[in-house]
Amino acid sequence: MQDEQSRSPVRIINAAGYLTRLGNSIMDPPVLRAMEEASRSFIELDKAQLAASEVIAAITGAEAGYVVGGAAAGLALAAAACIAGKDLDKIWRLPDTQGMPNEIILPEGHGLYYERFIRLAGARLTFVADEAALDKAISSETVGIFFDANMAQPIPQPALVARGRSAGVPVIADAAVSVPPASNLRAILAAGADMTVFTGSKALRGPAGTGFVAGRSDLVLSVMLQHQDWDVAVELNNARGEWLWGTRPPLVMGMGRAFKVGKEDIAGLVTALQAYDERDHEADQHHWLRLLNSIAAELSKLPGVEVHLREGDKTTAVPLLQIDAAAGWPAGRLAAELRAGDPAVWLGMSLFPDREIWIDPVNLQEGDESLLISVFEDTLCRLG
Repeated sequence: MQDEQSRSPVRIINAAGYLTRLGNSIMDPPVLRAMEEASRSFIELDKAQLAASEVIAAITGAEAGYVVGGAAAGLALAAAACIAGKDLDKIWRLPDTQGMPNEIILPEGHGLYYERFIRLAGARLTFVADEAALDKAISSETVGIFFDANMAQPIPQPALVARGRSAGVPVIADAAVSVPPASNLRAILAAGADMTVFTGSKALRGPAGTGFVAGRSDLVLSVMLQHQDWDVAVELNNARGEWLWGTRPPLVMGMGRAFKVGKEDIAGLVTALQAYDERDHEADQHHWLRLLNSIAAELSKLPGVEVHLREGDKTTAVPLLQIDAAAGWPAGRLAAELRAGDPAVWLGMSLFPDREIWIDPVNLQEGDESLLISVFEDTLCRLG
């Protein structure tokens, strides 16, 4: 292990897409400039967030928005907003939810891993398999309904929204990797979600540790109350007299303090979001298709290699080059050998239901195409 850690880093050709392990994406120069400029001045963070809210709202169609420390943090803060609202007593207590409604309902299979971040707020999770189970589960203890907008759901969004509306319960969308397509920045909210949670560091190419929430102003305000310094939260909630002059417990931070973002993150995220909104997404599609067709033509010349193009659809929005056969070598072995090279080539890979490997073009840099083909050829020769 020590030898591995002491080795010099090798160049990585990222053909795996927006992979957190590799840093998700590369920030564009305007984002870096915005972060550098922000680093050289002071600003009240609540004022910076209010300015960011205007930009997020304009782009998403939401009433308000807020920059958070990643999509996982956004889920935790959205859950806290559902439980505590703008009640400073409840905010002060979280994640202790004893004696207060704290149930959040999710369709079965939500995210597989990410429901644990909802629990951080003190939520008790109930999973339902269908609409009948959802109707039965909703009660006076229910404070929110969450669903994963990134994957097919056993209960469609319109049904979740209808049940939430009738029960007076907010519906929250985990939309962390729902972009692209860019239209989802607006579509999920337009379809009735009360709040959406997005990552800022993948397709948007914002700072790696950022995300944002967008939705109803009361829910976003609750996120802000959880997140800001306590004296700011008290002022925002018009409770200065009772909280600052000794009739309440000593000032403490909300649980959102663990997920704080700096002025550089706010500036970078807002700049990245604006740039993404103005981007020519159709041109991106054409570029990715040309790139993959060129790579496919070269890889197909190698003996035993078979590939096919999976064009982007409404679900993925990104074309992929699937590798169907690689001279008889198992997909997992080939992917591991490619990662062990220098430069290292990382491919997209799924374990379920089949061990598939593919080339995702979104993070390929200039010059990567020829290197990728060369490493692929050398690796197959080495495997013999």
